[in-house]
Amino acid sequence: MAASPQAADVAVLTTVDAGAATAVRVRALRPKPVVVAALGRPYDLDSAQQASAALAAYSSATVSVQALAKVLTGAINPTGRLPVKAGGKPIGHGLSYRPA
Repeated sequence: MAASPQAADVAVLTTVDAGAATAVRVRALRPKPVVVAALGRPYDLDSAQQASAALAAYSSATVSVQALAKVLTGAINPTGRLPVKAGGKPIGHGLSYRPA
């Protein structure tokens, strides 16, 4: 079940090659924290600077979206690295959760 953006504490915006429209969508969801998940090319992250967090999933396939949900809920630790410059980050950039 999907919650309305108004009812959520945090908005998760998924994009598929949305380009500059990503920034417009992030602004529309603020002032809530916005997490942008690029499901296509990671270059949507270039327009996600106003988001609270951003990540690249590279695919909208069911298995990728399920993995994204697990990352967002902290069930799994993201381990990927950017193969290209995106979102103002260099090639090879990546973050992981710190163990509690």
